[in-house]
Order: sequence, then C-alpha cells, then structure tokens
Amino acid sequence: MRRRSKIEVEIRNILSEVLLVSLKDRELSATLYIIFQFCQFVKEKGRNRIRLTELLNYEKDILWLKHNRERVPKGLSFDTIFEIDSENYVKLKSRFERHLSGICIKSRLCWNFVSSLYSNEGGFKSGIEGEIKKGVLLFNEGFYFECHEFLEEMWRKEKGREKEFLKGLIHAAVAFYHLEYENYKGTINYLRRSYKRLKEFEPVFLGVDIKNFLAELESYLKYLEKSGTHNLEFLKSRIPRIRLVE
Repeated sequence: MRRRSKIEVEIRNILSEVLLVSLKDRELSATLYIIFQFCQFVKEKGRNRIRLTELLNYEKDILWLKHNRERVPKGLSFDTIFEIDSENYVKLKSRFERHLSGICIKSRLCWNFVSSLYSNEGGFKSGIEGEIKKGVLLFNEGFYFECHEFLEEMWRKEKGREKEFLKGLIHAAVAFYHLEYENYKGTINYLRRSYKRLKEFEPVFLGVDIKNFLAELESYLKYLEKSGTHNLEFLKSRIPRIRLVE
C-alpha cells in the first residue's frame, strides 16, 4: 500500500475543495480556472511566476466566468496555494514548488471536467437527482475522493432510502480511492459493502442504473478476490462505470 505524504494530502484537499465548490456555483470555478491558467503559463513561458493582473485577466476568455474574489469562500481563493511577492507577481507557495507537476496535472483534469459540465446546455435536474448525477459524473471521471466528499455532504441531509442509497454509492467511491493507493484489502472491503447496500435498489433508483453497475461490480470483485498478484493500471482500466437513465 502506497502512503501519502502530509503535503500530498494537503494539496489533494485544496484542489478537491476548489473542485467541489465549482460544482455548487459555476462562477466560483474561477478559482480553479486561475490555478489551471497559472500552470499553462508556466508550461508555455518556462517561468515560475506571473503578474497578478495578467493572471486575473485570463478569466475573460470564459463567457460564464465572472470572478468575484469576495464571493469565493475564505480559504478557497488562490491565496491558499499561491503567494504574491513584492513585485505583484504570483507564484506557488514555497512548500508546494516541488509538487508543481502534480498540481498542474490535477488542476487540468479538474478544469476539463468542470468546463465540460458547464458547457453542456442541458444542465441538471433540480433536487436530489441532479446532485446524484454530478456525483456519478465525478465517479466516472475517476474523481473518487471528490465523489465521496460530494455525496457524503448530501448523505448528511437525506433520510430513509435515499440516505441508504447514497451510502452505497459512497462506499463504491471509497473502494476505488483505496485502489489508487494499492490498498487492495480496503478496496475489496468497501466493494462488498457497496454491493450489499445497492442490491436492494435494483434495477433503477433515482436515475441510476443499479442492475448493470452491480453486475459489473460483482465480476470486478470476484477477479480482485481471486487474483494472487495485482496490476494496478489494469485494475484501474477495468473499473465499472455508472450509467444514468433519463
């Protein structure tokens, strides 16, 4: 099992929270966009800092972005991950500098996901079905930690069958997050829990195709339990996707 360093966990938490806030209000995704554009600038110019005014001007490229720093919740502005020097240049905080590559890869994946989401004119249904759809899209794009966090916030507010259903989806997300760090025992444990909880919601519940998901999940679980050795990349490529039913 691969261990994460404290700094890796801190970066994960920062970028994950920025992504989740972006799902609540598309204008707040400006913070994510700025992180993404900083990385683009570093890649194109080969410099590790950019003028603040130049960085903030990038948001004009996206019609639905109207960055208002006062609306960004405290702790989620770019000041969380960046610092501004005496010449009004923005750069990564020193403790994050050696993790620039990982930050840029993650921010690109997050921005591509969010921009695709908000470029879709169809939007989302109001209420729990629309929110579950967002959670499912997170899952299908491999954002398992973020899916867990997003659905857990919903789970705290729900009652009855909806609450049990959300817990089943959360367990699936947790399972594959464990897989990313080669915790195969944890993966198997949470997949079993997910299967058991979701079984009672077949074939379809709240717009989610549970029957097909569980069929694929069962096959995946059997393979994982019987396999003596584990090829992480192969296992990741075989993770079942969750289908939505309109």
